[in-house]
Amino acid sequence: MKSYTVETYVGERDATVTFDFYPGKPGVYSGPPEKCYEDEPDDLEVTRVVIDGNEYQCTEDELEELTNRMYETGWQLVNDAKEQA
Repeated sequence: MKSYTVETYVGERDATVTFDFYPGKPGVYSGPPEKCYEDEPDDLEVTRVVIDGNEYQCTEDELEELTNRMYETGWQLVNDAKEQA
């Protein structure tokens, strides 16, 4: 899992958000059984939110909305890194 820090918003306030993101892997379902495995799902955890220089505790609704947006951001960062490699 890799950690990212991005500038975004929470509600109507500017925020700096740090999150850990693992982009998952598709499973392998054909070939010898010993080489097969199930999908590994994406995993994301928001680890820190800072607003106006202070750590901020999100409400459940804010955290859910922020987590959904960070999945998009996480995938964009992963894809950008692949393009630069």
